[in-house]
Amino acid sequence: MSEIKTLQNRNQQFSATFRYGELSKKPAFSTVIVTCVDARIDPAHFLKLEPGEVITFRNTGGRITADTERELAALWFMGKQMGGNLEIALIHHTDCGTESFANPQLKQGLTKVVGLSEDDVEQRVIHNHQESIQDDIARLKISSFISDDIVVSAHLYHTDTGHMEQIIAPTALKDC
Repeated sequence: MSEIKTLQNRNQQFSATFRYGELSKKPAFSTVIVTCVDARIDPAHFLKLEPGEVITFRNTGGRITADTERELAALWFMGKQMGGNLEIALIHHTDCGTESFANPQLKQGLTKVVGLSEDDVEQRVIHNHQESIQDDIARLKISSFISDDIVVSAHLYHTDTGHMEQIIAPTALKDC
């Protein structure tokens, strides 16, 4: 049986008791989570989130990329129009697959197969979680799209314990 069939069956079970049909377009929390696509670290589970509470961006490594910057800026702008604000929570995690991007053969394969430049691949490599988090915050600070009034926090989710460690407390980007 196709895996998608299993997922469709699960969706039928879910939709049979669905009760969120009247959720607001505006999330309950002003927090936007930026994290990794790794299937082991779904923030809906480890933060016990309900539908409609937060917006989550997931990419390889949970890194701040040019695309992420633009999306965050768009959300900030829309939030301001709705009378809200925006807080960004960066959540990296231990045992991340992007740690293997440092391997020269893998890096070369990614540039050839995916079409990423070596700089793009290097930007996603995680050599040290503390440094990667600082690099992501530095990228937000120099971004022409991101307001320096946005509050940012950074965390490290430990895949072996399920604990999310706070690395940087919520702080206005200009003060980071």
